[in-house]
Amino acid sequence: MELRNQIFVQAYDWLRQNRRVGNQSDLAQKIGVGTNTVSNIMRGKNRVSDKTLQQLNAAFDNCFNMNWLRGEDSEHMLVVDLDKSESEKYNNPGTNNDEIVKIALEAKNEIIESLKREIVAKDEIIIMLKDRLRNKGDRYDNNCIVSEP
Repeated sequence: MELRNQIFVQAYDWLRQNRRVGNQSDLAQKIGVGTNTVSNIMRGKNRVSDKTLQQLNAAFDNCFNMNWLRGEDSEHMLVVDLDKSESEKYNNPGTNNDEIVKIALEAKNEIIESLKREIVAKDEIIIMLKDRLRNKGDRYDNNCIVSEP
């Protein structure tokens, strides 16, 4: 069975575990395809199309990471990776989508700040290495080390 079909089955299992969908017929109806189409995808007879993956995601408030659905991201099933307490809130049908977006943006901002700190640290290392080269007697001109005779 192709990876994308396996992922479709995993998405279906997740939806069932989180009580968002019942059986395969229920899934087919929600995403707007025939029951045979879902059955054939699940058994690996038909390759799941991008359109079907998009319909699946749209039917469930785009909760899945499209890159994951396409088999391009093996780690991040949901749009936002949440800790357990936030995940329970997310799986609650009464949850406001604005809260989910806020959580995702906060996570993104934390990652950006972390990357900024890494860049600053690496810039400091570069400055330190340039100083060491100068102290050693070598020159640093136009991004090249020029040893003094």
